[in-house]
Amino acid sequence: NMNAAEKFFKNAVKLGLSMDHDLAMAKLNLAGIAFTKRRKLEAKRLLSEAQKLDKRNMMSEQIQMMKKQMKKEEKMLNYKQPSPYIPRVDTTHEGDWIRACKDGIPASSNFDYGGPLTEMALLGMIAIRLKNQKLEWDSKNFKFINNEAANALLHKTYRKGWSL
Repeated sequence: NMNAAEKFFKNAVKLGLSMDHDLAMAKLNLAGIAFTKRRKLEAKRLLSEAQKLDKRNMMSEQIQMMKKQMKKEEKMLNYKQPSPYIPRVDTTHEGDWIRACKDGIPASSNFDYGGPLTEMALLGMIAIRLKNQKLEWDSKNFKFINNEAANALLHKTYRKGWSL
């Protein structure tokens, strides 16, 4: 329980720990708790105090890790989400396609996006069928450059009289 731990560490600091590294460890833990509870200023202060008390650099790695984590958290808090740029479809897939034909605004699943997505999914299926083999794909020529067995799976043989 973090609340109980915080209470015990604060009591230990208040009662007075006899060794600097013990006090540094308690303050480092309190800094972690304060950081978790989003009390940033308190966490920074406690971390600075812990670093000053850690005269033998026994906790320098932990202190540096916490500083990095605090920096990452600060970046995330300042991050602004981009505005949505993909219009949502309020009809069926087919309805969206018909709407695109009528008004000229591209469908949400246009071929520029859908083609490469389908290619990736189908190549994944070939990779599953040919386990433990490295496959190198040449997307310009639509073939594997190192595996003829994989190339054989790219196209099926059609019945006589039928072809693409």
